[in-house]
Amino acid sequence: MNLALYLLEDGQSREDQVAGARMLLLAAEAGSREAQAAYSLMLYEGRTLLQDRLWGLFWLSLAGQGGHMRAQSLFRKLSDTLDTDMIQRIAEMKEE
Repeated sequence: MNLALYLLEDGQSREDQVAGARMLLLAAEAGSREAQAAYSLMLYEGRTLLQDRLWGLFWLSLAGQGGHMRAQSLFRKLSDTLDTDMIQRIAEMKEE
C-alpha cells in the first residue's frame, strides 16, 4: 500500500497516479481497512479519480465497519448530510 500512496502524491505523472489508484483499489477489495479509507476519500473528493460520493461513502462505511476509527468518525460526520435514499443505496451496494 505504501507504493500506491507514493504514486498518488502530487508531482507524480497521471499514469503513475492511476496505477496507484488501481493498487489502492486492489488492497481495498482484499480487505485492507486503511486502503478502503484512502480509496473512499479519493472517490468522495474526486482526487485522481472522477468524483463519486456514493462509492466514496460505500468504501468509507466498509472501512469504518472494519474498525478503522478515522473512517468511523468521518462517516458519522458525513452521514448527517445524507438523505435516506443515499443511505439505502449504500446498504444495497454492501449486499451485492
